[in-house]
Amino acid sequence: MSGKFSAVKTLGRKSMADDWLGEAIDSYYHELCKPSWREVKHLISPSGCWNVCPRAVQLRQLGYSPRFSAQTRRRMDNGTGVHHRWEALFAEMGIVVMEEKFMAGADFGGTPDNLLHKPGNKDEQLLLEIKSINQNGWRKLPWAGQVKGVYRGASFAPTNMAALAKAQPRHIAQWLAYDRILLENGHDIGKGAIFYECKDNQQYGYFFVVRDDPLFEALTDNAQEALKWNRKGNLMGMPFAYTSPQCKDCDARPVCHRIEDGDEALKKMVRARLQQTKRAKNG
Repeated sequence: MSGKFSAVKTLGRKSMADDWLGEAIDSYYHELCKPSWREVKHLISPSGCWNVCPRAVQLRQLGYSPRFSAQTRRRMDNGTGVHHRWEALFAEMGIVVMEEKFMAGADFGGTPDNLLHKPGNKDEQLLLEIKSINQNGWRKLPWAGQVKGVYRGASFAPTNMAALAKAQPRHIAQWLAYDRILLENGHDIGKGAIFYECKDNQQYGYFFVVRDDPLFEALTDNAQEALKWNRKGNLMGMPFAYTSPQCKDCDARPVCHRIEDGDEALKKMVRARLQQTKRAKNG
């Protein structure tokens, strides 16, 4: 018996020593999540149209993709899974007006989540933006109450928009941007819902939202300013000091500060990208 026990212990030690799985996963995520420069964007992406710093938006439009942690990437992938699940369900329900497809407007371009119609009435439509959120974020949302266990925001009203914009300005800005894109492509919807699923317990709820042009302009002002600079072919200066809270928490900080510190190779590459955005506007 003692010999068998010793063999098992030895086998266990060998297995731990030969564990390559975690290292392989970590190595893959290290490459997957590292910062990179991607294709230049000539239009504002609704998913990135709200930001406290216009220069951060400009660098994103020029193609900069910051580093994400592996855990952040997995959370993003889970959010994509939530999107796909609800989209499949709405398709099974037979209430999808159009499948997801990229649309371009004058200044914004992107793929709206879902355009849905009321069962039996294809003229009554809602633009839906699907979001996943953790329990802590869920509790901070300005819910008006529950109906049969489903959380609801208030009815269609600008006051509902303002309350939600305080908690989730990025989500409101994104919905408004998609509504603008649809309008410029001949789909005058003007109302819809931001639809949340809690990551921790799969509870769902939604907020009815409506077109609000002044709020849209206010929330996307920085993104529109960034686009103007790109179309002129110039990089704007830093709007905040190096040591400001805005810079400290900004994911564009690594490249933004290197440009300001005189990294000539990086500045040359950014200038070349700015020429692309300038030519696109003039072409």
